[in-house]
Amino acid sequence: MTVNSRKFFVAALSLCLALVGGAQGVSAQEAPVSFVSDTLSLRLEFPSGESEVRLGHGGNDSRLYYFREMYERAMKADGVFVSGVSVRTTASPEGSTADNIGLLSRRGENVRTFICTELGLSPFSVSVSSSGEDWEAFREAVSALSPQEAPWRNEALEVISQKPRWVKVDEGLEDSRKGDLRSMYSGKVWDYLVRKVFPVMKADYADVALVVSRPVVVEPEEKPEELVKHDTIIVEKVVTVEKYYDGKLDYKFANRVAGKKFLFAARTNIFAVPLINVGLEFPFGNHWSVGVDYYYPFIKRNSLHKDCFEFIGYDLDVRYYLGSDRFPKESRLLGHSFGIYGAGGHYDFEDEWSGYQGSFFNFGFDWKYSWPVFRGRMHMEIEIGLGIIYSDAQPYDCFVPYGECFRRPEERKIIRWYGPTRAQFNLVVPFYRKPIVNKRREKK
Repeated sequence: MTVNSRKFFVAALSLCLALVGGAQGVSAQEAPVSFVSDTLSLRLEFPSGESEVRLGHGGNDSRLYYFREMYERAMKADGVFVSGVSVRTTASPEGSTADNIGLLSRRGENVRTFICTELGLSPFSVSVSSSGEDWEAFREAVSALSPQEAPWRNEALEVISQKPRWVKVDEGLEDSRKGDLRSMYSGKVWDYLVRKVFPVMKADYADVALVVSRPVVVEPEEKPEELVKHDTIIVEKVVTVEKYYDGKLDYKFANRVAGKKFLFAARTNIFAVPLINVGLEFPFGNHWSVGVDYYYPFIKRNSLHKDCFEFIGYDLDVRYYLGSDRFPKESRLLGHSFGIYGAGGHYDFEDEWSGYQGSFFNFGFDWKYSWPVFRGRMHMEIEIGLGIIYSDAQPYDCFVPYGECFRRPEERKIIRWYGPTRAQFNLVVPFYRKPIVNKRREKK
């Protein structure tokens, strides 16, 4: 009989005597027995692609020394026994999925044999399982790369985070993530990952959890009856998001808007100053937005009817933002974008008693680039568009001060312009909504 078996027998015998309590005349109800358990943990690391346990690799020897020391100290107490041992293995996504499945199985069996040999345990008391390939550690390792070191980093992160793991091909399944990463930039990305990322990930390991238990006899206590108090506890859960920074976004900006919902942006065209101009832009989806603008540069109308400059215009645009996936959703409407727009309005221009009144229509497409300023509290935009302007104008004259203006019905001026029809330099103020705090009331 091994030392561990003898201790287990002693613990079982003590438990039976405590439950029966015949010699002392104590019932099980009067002296209930419970068990107190402690968990000892050990991590064993493996070289990439190997399944044998090497004590000289990755600090395995020092961790095993302290693990064995805690185990021997725990087993010295009376009645202590090993109630369970579990082994959980994992691997990096470097190799093929089929090879990694076999590798994880071999690692689990080797760790089972190793632990049983080191501690004198039965193999039947050790359970083995696998957590598969550690894609989360892989994503963190790629995120830690700098844009200068790995300009393809964001593309790789998109594949790791958004690409479905398995895709059905013909009659089988294919690991689409690994396939896309291996083919990215003619294999250069995967070659870099094999040389620089996988060796430092430390995703090839096995975690051992050993549970030691001991019986404890709980003496009943007589407690006077008392009124049970009910307290109301407010549990608050704040929505948090991952901090985002890719070298193009101020990290203080990214952290400040983290978790907030982008509602809309208010904008004004600086090129239109001192004309009155205000606009709103609303994002929808991951890349799209719709914007509206209103122009009202009512500068002057001389009471003598000698000079006049009046203009009222409306504008609607729909645009698509490129590369919005590089920015968190909390900081929308940034980067390059292309859009189509339509505008229309009325005007009245007069100089020295003669002028034109008419309406206009403007259609075209444009390019815009937006970037954050003041740590994201505002955006700046530069916008250039090409299209067509059509205007139908009616000339008129005023002959006496304060008199009536007379149109020239026999004259009509049609204006058609093809080419640059839009040039804007916008100041934008984004509006956010703070994260919602969910409150749940519980009674104790």
